[in-house]
Amino acid sequence: MPKLPPCFTTGVAAPYLRGGPLRDELLGLIRIGIKFSQNHHAGGHPGFLRRYITGIVTSMAPPMTFERLLVELEIQAARRNLAGTGDDLPPVESVNRAREEIVYYEKKKERIAQFSYLRNIFTQAKKDNSHARQSVNPT
Repeated sequence: MPKLPPCFTTGVAAPYLRGGPLRDELLGLIRIGIKFSQNHHAGGHPGFLRRYITGIVTSMAPPMTFERLLVELEIQAARRNLAGTGDDLPPVESVNRAREEIVYYEKKKERIAQFSYLRNIFTQAKKDNSHARQSVNPT
């Protein structure tokens, strides 16, 4: 098979493929991929919740547990509910342990995150925090 030029990924792949239903299917997938790549960065940038959770984890005293993180998030949600309105509100609106999700606001848009995602963030933040402590205090 000949080496394909860079224009293959731009949707000019038709001359390089044999005719038939497989060609039509491949060209359709290429068109979908092009549309996806054009709209891929149109939404919010990932990382807001990760930075927020990491900030909480770094301020926690050992032992760092997921339960303590949830308690801290519940405290932040209570602060938000008591404060009412304003620009300086904590982003977490509610923590629902029964449904295992939190509701938070990112750039004034309501979002929902599952506990499984929070656990992944928490685990990574805890690892990063322990590595940072070890580099500061090598034993």
